[in-house]
Amino acid sequence: MALESGKDVYVDLDSYWDKMIKGGLEGDYSELKSFATYCLSKGVQPGVYWAPFTDWGFKAGKERRVEGSSFTYGDLWTKVNGGYHDFDGARALDPTHPGTQERIKLVIGKLKECGFKMIKIDFLGHGAVEADSFYNRKVKTGMQAYKIGMEYLLKQLGNRMLVYAAISPCMAAGRYVHIRRIACDAFKSISETEYTLNSVTYGWWQTYLYNYLDADHVVLANESYGENKARTLSAVITGTFITGDDFSVAGAWTTRAKELFQKKELLNLVADGKTFRPLNGSARKSATGVFWKKMDGICYLAVFNYGDSEKDFVLDLAKAGLSAQSVFVATDVFSGRLYNIGQGKQVQVAAKDVILLKFKI
Repeated sequence: MALESGKDVYVDLDSYWDKMIKGGLEGDYSELKSFATYCLSKGVQPGVYWAPFTDWGFKAGKERRVEGSSFTYGDLWTKVNGGYHDFDGARALDPTHPGTQERIKLVIGKLKECGFKMIKIDFLGHGAVEADSFYNRKVKTGMQAYKIGMEYLLKQLGNRMLVYAAISPCMAAGRYVHIRRIACDAFKSISETEYTLNSVTYGWWQTYLYNYLDADHVVLANESYGENKARTLSAVITGTFITGDDFSVAGAWTTRAKELFQKKELLNLVADGKTFRPLNGSARKSATGVFWKKMDGICYLAVFNYGDSEKDFVLDLAKAGLSAQSVFVATDVFSGRLYNIGQGKQVQVAAKDVILLKFKI
């Protein structure tokens, strides 16, 4: 699927969309189709969610018939160490099994008929698990099985959807999807901002493996303004932006969203779609506090303070390819405050807050 930066807006139904269908995966999808049609009528691209290599109902027994096929779920379960692979509440399905593939063909076909233009595929690690054996006897490793499963999935999608991988093999998914989530679920607090940026600190290079990286949905809720800024910027510097608050009701988050989510400088960075790089590693084996990016003759420095008290940062600009002897006058995008940076000068950031410095180079 061709990607046009800044041209499309997607609304994604996450897990439990199956409550909108009647009669299970082989049943009536008319309500789901109505949702997709409504989105398209408003100029918005409808998205949906699915985990193609997992059985969430395995505790109900192995004799259940697999939708779209004549096999039972017990036939499809990946055989691991004489048993099965259960992780995060789901049992792994063998990607090479025809029953797994027939189920994929059924569901993807239905979703395409509904008019969906995006799919978030989750728990892909279940499709890459090492096993005692696979249905396809030529397959000897989990990665070989994953390749077969993903290639079959893409064949069914037929280049009709934006493909987004959530929990997935880090590098192996690069050839199959447009977007990969950099970490697992993140929400609103400064600790979740730090958690997300831990993955950016050590995984920023994936920006060159995928079209886009995702920092998960930004939730503002009733957190402090500093935490709202930090959570917003953590997504921006990862390269994409997804909102997660309930805007059907008014609250502190609605006012903050109007200010933060429509800030032109942040939108320009998101439109570029590429991740910032860490200025330093982290001695704590967690997220670094400083990230940088050069764009259109400007250097940006995002400086995060995850702690409970204000903190001073010395920014080693040489690590961003700039002269260590130079002093630059930088502006904080959020406050407009001026800072002198470089040559050992300190920058102070309030507790649980962030500044985004920009200066010409």
